[in-house]
Amino acid sequence: MSLGMATSACKFVRIKSTDKADLVLQLLRAKGFTQSQIACLISRRPQLILLDPDKILRPKIEYFESLGFLAPWLPRALCADPRILAASLKNRILPKAYFLRGFLETEENFILSLKRCFSVLWLDTELMMSKICTLCAFGVPVPSIRRLVVLHPKFLFLGFDSYEEKERKKRVLMSFGWSERDILRAFRAQPLFMTASEKKMKQLMEFYLTKACLQLSDLVRSPFLFMISLERIVIPRCTVLEVLLLKGLIKKDVNVVSALTVSKKRFEKKFFAYFKEDYPELIQAYQAKIFRGFGNKM
Repeated sequence: MSLGMATSACKFVRIKSTDKADLVLQLLRAKGFTQSQIACLISRRPQLILLDPDKILRPKIEYFESLGFLAPWLPRALCADPRILAASLKNRILPKAYFLRGFLETEENFILSLKRCFSVLWLDTELMMSKICTLCAFGVPVPSIRRLVVLHPKFLFLGFDSYEEKERKKRVLMSFGWSERDILRAFRAQPLFMTASEKKMKQLMEFYLTKACLQLSDLVRSPFLFMISLERIVIPRCTVLEVLLLKGLIKKDVNVVSALTVSKKRFEKKFFAYFKEDYPELIQAYQAKIFRGFGNKM
């Protein structure tokens, strides 16, 4: 055990002998943890150094490996949330895995959800059930909730707005013409859209309706538009589309909603990579911070 690790660990736990600690370090190295990752684990969860490596740590790591999570991915995931490695395999990790696997129906969905947020293995099963039941109560179909848990498992950690917060957000949307039915329809399609702050909702609504030339119905059908960044995604992409429109390189009926919601890779392939050599101004457009609007270009 290095002097630095021993000093760090001794600040939080009392080590009578380094024999067990050395075995813990030996196990972690054998499982692909780098020196810096081991230091991260010990500093964030000093108690790990006192655990029995063969009875407590090894079974957990080997369980994760049996799911297909190997180095270098697994050490990174455990460093991001060391609580998982300190948690009981029998009493905490396996019950969470059993619940998630059952709800998500397929092993593929279960693994994909963990890849997106390994920390769900720490979350209380009762809390996960509560979030799922709440969405069901709002009329969100179970297949949609299942897809949400697979693609955005971090939502399980989010607290639901209070009644007052919900009402304030509804008033913001209704000030732009949304009806109660519109809000419910959008929520059922993408419950996470209501996690946007009131300020962000207002900024995006003003931008979409006045500058991006979208219709209210576009936003109701595609509530994911509230989950993307105005500065990092919406403005740069709209600016690129504006340049392409002015050059006559795309049609005026281009699907703006699709252009804003597709992945970065797909957007760049369709609207940027093919044209940037001949039209270098696209590079500057893609870095834009201000967009004045499509105006009569569409």
